[in-house]
Amino acid sequence: MAQPRPRDEFESDGEYLKDFWIMSEFGVDESDYELFRDFFGSGDCPQTEEEQKHYDELPPTLKVYRGYNTVSRSLDSMSWTPCKREAEGFAYRSTLYEEVSRKHGGNPNTDKVTPVVATMMIGKGNIDSILLGREKEYIIACPDILDHEPLIEERPDLLPFQKEAKE
Repeated sequence: MAQPRPRDEFESDGEYLKDFWIMSEFGVDESDYELFRDFFGSGDCPQTEEEQKHYDELPPTLKVYRGYNTVSRSLDSMSWTPCKREAEGFAYRSTLYEEVSRKHGGNPNTDKVTPVVATMMIGKGNIDSILLGREKEYIIACPDILDHEPLIEERPDLLPFQKEAKE
């Protein structure tokens, strides 16, 4: 898993926090989540020219997706993507991570883990930051202002251990 670079490699706190978010595969700890929500929500996340151009070229409303799993609290998290395939990939990866963690003594949660893809229409103005450092990621820091409820789709077809279960 990728590791964020040390703080002293960045010119500003904003550049450091942005890189830290991008490199953190499964988000940040609960204790840091509010810090990042404030960082993105306040407009302090530095945007590259490419990110700003991407934002400027967006239509007034667009469809976004979020991949997660049924055990996480991820629907109210900030990262969404305009690419359904990327959301499906993240739903797969987060479910795989949860399953592997459990097999090695991690999370003792007994709930069944199922990949989930959420779909939602948003207004362009709801996007607080665009991150293009790894995947196309749209940061929406205030999910309570989104245009309407997301469509939640459980995706057992994305289960990482589906082949093992059939054999």
